[in-house]
Amino acid sequence: MSDPIAAFRASEERLHDAHGLSVKERELFLSRPKMRARVLESGTGPATLHVHGGGGFASSMVPLAAALPQRTHFLVDRPGFGLSDYVAIGPSLRAHAVDFLVSVLDALALDTVDIIANSMGALWSLWLALDHPKRVKSLALVGAPALVGGGSAPVPMRLLGKPLLGALMMWLESPSPKQVRTLWRRMGHDPDALAPAILDATLTAQMLPAYGRAWRELLGVALDLKGAASDVAFADEDLARLACPVTYVWGKLDPFGDAKFGEEVAKKTPGARFSVAGVGHLPWLDDAKRVAEGVERD
Repeated sequence: MSDPIAAFRASEERLHDAHGLSVKERELFLSRPKMRARVLESGTGPATLHVHGGGGFASSMVPLAAALPQRTHFLVDRPGFGLSDYVAIGPSLRAHAVDFLVSVLDALALDTVDIIANSMGALWSLWLALDHPKRVKSLALVGAPALVGGGSAPVPMRLLGKPLLGALMMWLESPSPKQVRTLWRRMGHDPDALAPAILDATLTAQMLPAYGRAWRELLGVALDLKGAASDVAFADEDLARLACPVTYVWGKLDPFGDAKFGEEVAKKTPGARFSVAGVGHLPWLDDAKRVAEGVERD
């Protein structure tokens, strides 16, 4: 299939079908930032916004949504990923992130919402909870939140954000089935244990027109060669200021910080719940049932 958008849509459909999830696609027109955002909606029950991580895409969270049937799920593609428009981040990643999430909630007519988020999506959601506490009913952070509690990112990601070097690295590891398997190993997952549908969707997502630009720009803003950029890192005092209930569900060997590191982060978060499920950075791909139990437990 020569059309990358059509190929991605086809791979998404296979992923949804594999998990028995009926999905309705919604197109949101946001004013701040001015862009078109794509949201997938499924189910009935309490409204729950899913915010994917890093260079991911909304449908990567479908296995977890399918394991939480008593909710209305809104899975959003972050700017430049999946089928949401690319927009430049601008001078402040935090302002960009919070503006986007507030605009999505407004467009969905959600005054307050439960959020399930991973990695960079978790960082964006934490900023939202601090800046607009009335909009966030609860946070469930699955996998290590990006740049929280002194956490960083693997060296290849730090290098990928550098303009010339990053472009060269992406050329050397252009999307292919082999490259996708390498990517998932770096995320702490055994590609042989992952569903073929998630591998296929990962490949087609990386071939979308805006992907490379959006991913390298995000990394360039969020990271320097030493780790988290100083104006992006989520400080311990910020964790202490969170007012909403926070749940962490951590992959045992998450390469962005193992379960022991996760326990330390949870201790810095007032009243936080903590559990371990799965192995890698997207732990629901290892064990969606146990991650869902961690999200929902009393």
